[in-house]
Amino acid sequence: KHIIKILTGKQPENFYEKWSTLKRILFIRVYSPVDFMVVAPNNDKVGKDFLNNKIVNEIEGAFYSGFNKEAEFVTIINPEKGDYEIKLQGIDNGSYKLGIDILNDNNLKETKENLISGIISLGKEEIFTFNYIENNNEQNIIIEKKVSFNSIIQDIEELYQNKEIKKSFIKKSLKRQFKNLERKYNKIEKIKKSYHKKILKKYIQKSLNFAKRKLKFYLKQNWITQTAYDILINDIDNLIIKIK
Repeated sequence: KHIIKILTGKQPENFYEKWSTLKRILFIRVYSPVDFMVVAPNNDKVGKDFLNNKIVNEIEGAFYSGFNKEAEFVTIINPEKGDYEIKLQGIDNGSYKLGIDILNDNNLKETKENLISGIISLGKEEIFTFNYIENNNEQNIIIEKKVSFNSIIQDIEELYQNKEIKKSFIKKSLKRQFKNLERKYNKIEKIKKSYHKKILKKYIQKSLNFAKRKLKFYLKQNWITQTAYDILINDIDNLIIKIK
């Protein structure tokens, strides 16, 4: 409780007493301008209730620091295996970072954070999912962002507004490319023959991989920032997974 007070400025009234059974901790945190909610595999929630603007904690052994704090994080002791959902809500315009890690005796000395970058606007919501599994006492998480061609186009616009994309012609070129790919993909979805659909989807995937190479070139030319590059690469990678 004293450590929590140092981190957040407020000492919690309740605390988890079953420390002898503690094997691992799921540690999720965000860096502004976002608040967040975590939904566990059994649909229990911890974090900020966006609708009612209040704290909710339905998960046994979980702690939420609270929103409007300098450090906003959730810890879940001995997390349940399965599919988790993280909902983010923009409280301002700008880039954010989301961190998700499993802490245990094997990795407590590691200092590198597992962070994902994103761009968001006031009131906008984004969703990440991950599947938590354990193999041979190893804890692994595979994180995916729910994306679409349209959401990437929105990210491109927001990155330009936040000066992460420095050239207007880059913004226009990227938006045009993803709008064209969206139209082609929507046509593919209407095709009934699975063989033809599979071939055309591979074409979309190749086009997305080509877009990644273009982004690398733009970064070298200093036409986009590292933040813009990281966000768009992550978006494209998740889109490639979605359309397989």
